[in-house]
Amino acid sequence: MFLSMLVLFIWFFDDAVFAKGYGPVVANVTGEGFTVSWISDVPRIGSVKIYQNNKLIGNYGDDRGKNYNYYTHHVTINKLNPMTAYSFSIANGNAVGGNKGKYYDARTGPPLIRVGSVQPAGRVFLKDGRTIAEGALVYITLGVDGKRSALLSTRVDRNGYWFLEIINARTEDNKNLFRISLAKGDIAVQVVSQEGTAMFKGRIMDNKGGKNLYSSMTLK
Repeated sequence: MFLSMLVLFIWFFDDAVFAKGYGPVVANVTGEGFTVSWISDVPRIGSVKIYQNNKLIGNYGDDRGKNYNYYTHHVTINKLNPMTAYSFSIANGNAVGGNKGKYYDARTGPPLIRVGSVQPAGRVFLKDGRTIAEGALVYITLGVDGKRSALLSTRVDRNGYWFLEIINARTEDNKNLFRISLAKGDIAVQVVSQEGTAMFKGRIMDNKGGKNLYSSMTLK
């Protein structure tokens, strides 16, 4: 099951073709875009169509290539206007499905100046503890003094690693930068794939050029 922090961001596909899939999840909101991720019932080529005032303005493919065919999908939407409402639909192969025939909604935040770098990283394996969980989706929130950041997302690469720049994480309303504290901040990580899930919560830390990784995670 997903962590409770993710439930607020996840809708189940109601179309038959998506019956065993999860998503979509909107994360990484900036002044010019956001990411959309989901898991399909079988390997498919995924894409996201973006609309403004019911007019199609863009069609985006997976971050790993527009013809990438797999269960997990992670699509970055960019070149949008700040503080603007958009809608989107999901395509798995030739099948378009989702929100009971309606579009999903998303909104960009204000443009903010990016500063610094803090990049946590770790590794994820399948249930056997040896096979890398390539393509698994990774969802992250940060916490400081009882407050949590907006949702961030990335994916596990071909070598089994995940890493993500978090210094520019935003507040839950996506309007301001979330002030990270290495001294007392925490990070909550949820990994999701068609093979299972894994999660942990710990102290925020930078990977220091790959020398300071979180303990490896194993899907269950």
